[in-house]
This record gives sequence, C-alpha cells and structure tokens, in this order.
Amino acid sequence: GIGSPTKTSFKIDYTGYKKYSGKEFFCNNHDLADVYHFFIIDSHVKNLSNPLTLLEIGAGYGGLISKIKRNYSNIRCIIIDLPETLAVQSYYLTKEFPNSKFLFLKDLKKYKEKIFNMNFDFLILPFWEIKEIPSNYINLIINIRSMMEMTTNMLNFYFNHINRIISEEGIFV
Repeated sequence: GIGSPTKTSFKIDYTGYKKYSGKEFFCNNHDLADVYHFFIIDSHVKNLSNPLTLLEIGAGYGGLISKIKRNYSNIRCIIIDLPETLAVQSYYLTKEFPNSKFLFLKDLKKYKEKIFNMNFDFLILPFWEIKEIPSNYINLIINIRSMMEMTTNMLNFYFNHINRIISEEGIFV
C-alpha cells in the first residue's frame, strides 16, 4: 500500500562502473528509475568542465539529485520547484547530507546575485527565482518528470530561462 512500496534487490554487473559492480542494492521502483537516470546523466557529466553546477527543475523528494551529489561531491546543486515540494526536498536532503551547506530563498534575498559566487552544496528555491540565476551559469539542467504536467505558458517560461542560463557546453536532460 501507500507508504510501503514493493522493494527488490539488484546487482550491477557492469565493468564500466567498478565502484558499483558486484554490490547488492535494495530499492523500490522509483529508486531504480533514479539509478537508471543517474547512469544516463553520469555518462554526460564526465565530459563537463569544473566547477559543475546542476539545476534540477522539479526534483520530487530529491532522490535523483542525492544520487548525483553522492557521486560528484564537488557539484553545486540548485533545485527549483513548487514551494510545498521544496519543504520535502529540504527535509530529505538535509537528512541525507547533514554536513553539507544549504542555502535557501532567505539567503538569496540577503545576498542577492552574490549567492551564485558563494560556496554551497545545495541552493533550494521556488521556481520563480530561476530568473535570478546568471546567464551561462549552469553546466547541467535536469527535468525528469514534471514538464509533461506543465502548461504551455509554464514551458515557455522555463525554456526561455533554460536557454539563458545554460553554459555553452551545458547539457539539458
């Protein structure tokens, strides 16, 4: 039922990922989809230059971005989403990464554009604050599931900003 998803164990047997190969993992279908998406993204992230800055639009509870952060500890992660979802992401990610530096809307209001030059692990913002992200700033932009739920006006809003903030070498997944 709800709150008790069916879980399964699996092993990765792929020599390209020695770090994971042969280990047993326990997860549900959502976790497995996040792992799948991570491997797709991972194959592209290796080609990006540092510093890496990731923007996830609509991060759900934070499952995918947590897998990316675990494997790329130096990546700076920005999440933009609906305010009610930001509360869930903030809770989950602060529990998963208790020693990481988190910044929020209050910090953006305090530091303004200087926040993007600061050292942080996670910057968690409501969706309308995408307008504050500097041009050509983001190496990797991700949206896995939420764009299919958006209106045409909302998609236009996002794609106008995506085109503005993605770096020349950047990737949109």
